[in-house]
Amino acid sequence: MRCSRWMRQTTGAALLCGLLGLWTLPASAEWYIGGTVGATIPNGLSNTSGTGQQGGTLTTFTQQTALSYGGKVGYFFERYKWLGLDMDVSTATPNINSKQASVTGGTGLGANTGQNLRVTTWSTNLVARYPGERFRPYVGGGLGVFFADASGASSANWAPGANGFAGLNILLIQHVSMSLEYRYHYANLRFDNVLGPGRGFETTYTANTLNLGLNYHF
Repeated sequence: MRCSRWMRQTTGAALLCGLLGLWTLPASAEWYIGGTVGATIPNGLSNTSGTGQQGGTLTTFTQQTALSYGGKVGYFFERYKWLGLDMDVSTATPNINSKQASVTGGTGLGANTGQNLRVTTWSTNLVARYPGERFRPYVGGGLGVFFADASGASSANWAPGANGFAGLNILLIQHVSMSLEYRYHYANLRFDNVLGPGRGFETTYTANTLNLGLNYHF
């Protein structure tokens, strides 16, 4: 399940192109910056298999709902007012629950005491928005890098991933809007030594986030 070098390079190139694209866009049309706060509701770590001395297939680890917060910068094109780009950074701590885990084909696993887990996502996205006067529903998605740090792991892990979202942007006053948004995250992560020396796991991380945002439009 380890991400290939090609996938890492492709995702890195996509983020770099998105950053350069935002930097070189003209000052006309609509720029915006914003902050978000909400709740991340993880689906649990699935497709989990042991690494190193652990081996085998592990049961799914459940996770805790966590506070999420972040920020974004974006741009809607002058000619195609319904189409835009944005760059989003968010972080949450969907900690791994303590549980008795089983293992198939490995060395056996005792009680998992649980791990603190922080996941920070940096993504570049395409956004399509209905160009209404006040109520502007939107959808979007793109590629990103997921930085994950678990207690007990030998090092922080990063991996390419993807996200998709849908929401409603509401203009409150001139230049200021509020957004209500649902976002879905997906990435494959790996944690070495998190279950003990030489014992780790790799897994699929998916999560749903409900966000409330406040934006300023230039």
